[in-house]
Amino acid sequence: MTNPGVDKRAVSDDAVESCISLMKQHLQRNVVPAISHTGHGTSESSRDTSDSTVAGKGPNKKKQKRSSNQDVLRGLKKVYKPILATVGPLSILMEKMEQLIRSVHLDDQPILTICASVLSTLSLEPVAPTQCNEATALAHLIHEASIGVISAVFRRYERHRTIILEDLFALMLKLPTSRRTMRTYPIRASVMEYEARRQSSPKPASTHQGQNHIQVITTLILSLIQGSVVMPYESPDPTANCENSSLLPRLNSGLKGCQSVCDFFTSQMIQRCSRKGEEGGASEFRPVLSNLVDDLLAVQLLPEYPAAEMLLLSLCRRLSHDLLRSSSASVNKNTTSTSAETTYLSTAMDTMGKIC
Repeated sequence: MTNPGVDKRAVSDDAVESCISLMKQHLQRNVVPAISHTGHGTSESSRDTSDSTVAGKGPNKKKQKRSSNQDVLRGLKKVYKPILATVGPLSILMEKMEQLIRSVHLDDQPILTICASVLSTLSLEPVAPTQCNEATALAHLIHEASIGVISAVFRRYERHRTIILEDLFALMLKLPTSRRTMRTYPIRASVMEYEARRQSSPKPASTHQGQNHIQVITTLILSLIQGSVVMPYESPDPTANCENSSLLPRLNSGLKGCQSVCDFFTSQMIQRCSRKGEEGGASEFRPVLSNLVDDLLAVQLLPEYPAAEMLLLSLCRRLSHDLLRSSSASVNKNTTSTSAETTYLSTAMDTMGKIC
């Protein structure tokens, strides 16, 4: 159905649903466990080797347990190897699925199934690139295809935008938190931007992974915002060709959809950050907000991510509004509404200071 010259009536809906089911089952049951467990197997085998040398005089049961674990890891590597060989054809299938979403109108159930299966791949946690280049490269290939599919759904089906954005917040709590595996999506900085940063910074440019990589969830959010852009449409009114320019209609901005997505995402994020945690402590979304702001500041000057500045402005607008409201409430000695938000206000001040 995605190839040119093929009649859409030649392929039934059952074939489309079968392709979607195949992609879902292969992603969730085979590819995601294979990529994540291959990386963990590499680190665990090295850790078990070091532990066996240190605990050479331990009980025999511990040695047997370590040897059995190593045998399991060797067996898993043999099983995962042919599965990882199918990542290339799977990425091609996902690209064809993206073209299908753009060209053919699908029902709500297939769309929701595609979104649920593709979003689960964003929580992949491969090992650091220095330990396993293959797992990281395959995870990046899956991430790029997943971002393309979700962006295509978000661009065409406006009624599902709210559902997709709300699903992102549940996904954020499942993302890797380790510094080595948190930022795995590479950014391509241009030469001019690199020179501007090098001249503005008194220290030499760092080659740390965090400087050249951002989180996959940040890339997805920016892609969804940028996918909401529409071309300004011109009115078909015959008075458009009139010589009197005062009768010409004004073109609507194509950034209204982007601004609405930014405002909704900012409102939901700040609302979750201002709550207390389940155990009465700080909300678990506050570190997520801090990491997101770091990524936005890293790509703010890149032409590939123009939505970063809009999202930063939306965050600053909402945080400054909360800070001003809290300061005015404290002047009026109405401390009952601000006592529960003391830690949130501290987070808001830190975030504003980081951005500004």
